[in-house]
Amino acid sequence: MFIKLTKNKNIINLISHCNVMKKMYYIYAIYNKDNSNDNNQQYGLLPQVPWFYVEAFHFFALSLRQLYNGNVTEALITANSLTLYESILSKKTIYSIIAFISILAANKELFINSVNCLEQMYLKSDVDLKNLRKVIAVQHN
Repeated sequence: MFIKLTKNKNIINLISHCNVMKKMYYIYAIYNKDNSNDNNQQYGLLPQVPWFYVEAFHFFALSLRQLYNGNVTEALITANSLTLYESILSKKTIYSIIAFISILAANKELFINSVNCLEQMYLKSDVDLKNLRKVIAVQHN
């Protein structure tokens, strides 16, 4: 009976989707257990919802997929929603993606805002700041 049911592609997709979600929940549980004894206040900012982590990586992959498929406007909207997940994804990754997609979408205001955020992060390294300014100068010409 089970073999007949699994021949249906929808059921196979549902089973594989449930397995992925179960693995993501286990990863969250291990992460939460490891950090529960830590007195660092940084972990107190993270929400205690396992789906929050899954959403972060889902929107990250979705923005890249939309960009790959040529849906630049949708990719920009999705990438802009990544700012809600700064506690999970690195800020450099988030604002780099937003800056890159905003260049392709010709959204100068969002590009300038994301570059300003990146520039504030790069102030510690002069070499990276010079490279970032070269990219900005090339883009504006």
